[in-house]
Amino acid sequence: MKNLFALTAIAAGLFFSTQASALTVVNIDNFSTFDQTVVDNTVNGVAVSESNATRTLSANLLAAVPAGDSVIARVTSGILDVTNGTLEDSEVKVDWNIAALALPADAINTGFYFKVVASDANVTGLEFLFNDANLQNFNIPGNTLNTELTFGLSAAELAAVSGGGKLTLKINGAPGWDLALDQFGFSYDKPSKVPEPTTLGLIGLGLAGMAAARKRKSA
Repeated sequence: MKNLFALTAIAAGLFFSTQASALTVVNIDNFSTFDQTVVDNTVNGVAVSESNATRTLSANLLAAVPAGDSVIARVTSGILDVTNGTLEDSEVKVDWNIAALALPADAINTGFYFKVVASDANVTGLEFLFNDANLQNFNIPGNTLNTELTFGLSAAELAAVSGGGKLTLKINGAPGWDLALDQFGFSYDKPSKVPEPTTLGLIGLGLAGMAAARKRKSA
């Protein structure tokens, strides 16, 4: 009986030996401060911009049918919302000055994080630049609704932004694209301990043995 208890104790000690992961988000902008509205209705290659202590928001109308339509990019009620007309094409840009990034030494699966409220049927292209140099390109699929998305960064790309600096996000899509974002940041997984199958097997054997021993004793 004593040995069975010992087996169970050993199994319990080994219970948390493998690793799963839990997503952690380091916020860059949840769009809850400094409401902005930027409108561009002139196809001339000159963006309309507005800056505050959190971000610089820019909108550049690239094409419009009929002429005179506008692209509207606004930050309000915790949402970055971009609206184009049916045949309008535009590029919206957001700049942030980010501080040095301190991630845990055991952080894994690092990347960019988006909380998407809604995108229309168009695929939305994302271009990231750091200190005005291209960093990475990703796409948000069309018809994405109330979804958290992560886009992975390599070790070299993460190292490039870890010291802090100017991070730029350029957003574009097919004519007529619309997109609403709730949050943008960095994400990473931090390993957490979970039971491994072999350990669960040991515990099962221990409990089964205890039950058998009790049965023999009662007999």
